[in-house]
Amino acid sequence: MANHTPGGELRAILPASAEVGSTAKHERFRAWAAQHSPRGYRCHQWRDLPPESFASVGVRINTVVLTLQKF
Repeated sequence: MANHTPGGELRAILPASAEVGSTAKHERFRAWAAQHSPRGYRCHQWRDLPPESFASVGVRINTVVLTLQKF
């Protein structure tokens, strides 16, 4: 049975293109994510990580953290 209690939070590490990409898929994803951004924190929904944060494991792309909240 699904839990329908509001207030849950999800943080996802994504490539920076998820925040700034210009394809139709990027734009649809951002519109969907905006519906789940923490109340009062829309400007903090996306947070940049330092460049090449995962270089030590062979990932050399810029990444962001996306925070979503269940209402």
